[in-house]
Amino acid sequence: MRLALERRSERNRRRDRMEFVQEMIKAQSTAIQEKIVADAQAVKDTIYVAATLIEAAARGFLGRLIGDELRLQNWAAKKIQKVYRGYNGKCRAADERWRKVRVAPSKHALNLVRLRSKIVDQRGDWVELFDRGTGTYWYLNKRTAHSSWKPPEEFEENLFCHWEPWPHPYESLSPSNAPCRTLFKTREEFMNHRRLCHRWTCPACEVENIAVAFPSCMTCGNRLDRVTGADLSSKVERELKLAFRRFKAPPPPSAAAAHGGEEGGG
Repeated sequence: MRLALERRSERNRRRDRMEFVQEMIKAQSTAIQEKIVADAQAVKDTIYVAATLIEAAARGFLGRLIGDELRLQNWAAKKIQKVYRGYNGKCRAADERWRKVRVAPSKHALNLVRLRSKIVDQRGDWVELFDRGTGTYWYLNKRTAHSSWKPPEEFEENLFCHWEPWPHPYESLSPSNAPCRTLFKTREEFMNHRRLCHRWTCPACEVENIAVAFPSCMTCGNRLDRVTGADLSSKVERELKLAFRRFKAPPPPSAAAAHGGEEGGG
């Protein structure tokens, strides 16, 4: 009986110990699972915080880049606008200055002056022309179409006269009708020299013209060949001019005396 009680008591103790161990293992496993879940949640929270910080930093960096780019674009636009307005203002001011010194008030009038003018010299974009109608020099820019009575800077240097007189019958009786190689210091002296010193004679009307008017006579409009000097006016026009001069000229004395003798004899 005693032995049976002892065995029963031993079985109870073993059962209690087994239940205690099972509860302890269960509690430990529950604690481990809770720790694992807590650690996982902590990792998730850390990842979320890190992602938030990274995203905030990236957005801030991109925002700063976009802001810098917008500020740079705004500055560049203002700079370009400033330069463009300045350029337009300078162009308008230059056009206004050229408008005040232009040769003709319109393009059509300028073309008319250009048709009756002769090219004398060319330096860079500027061309020096002589107006046969007014007997003055003027200047034209081929690139900008600006015109002026005053010579530009390109024509203020190398003021050298290289006049060669024309042979008979175009030579002038002026004492200055000789080869000229004169260097001048001022433009005014050079212009006066070319306008007044050198001459050529038109064979049609026998009037002296200034050198730069060649090959057109400023009096009768007769034109000469620029290379050979041959008279290009029509034969009929020359004959009419000669007949007109003969009609106006008085008869020679011998012919007048013979004519008077015939009348007396009759």
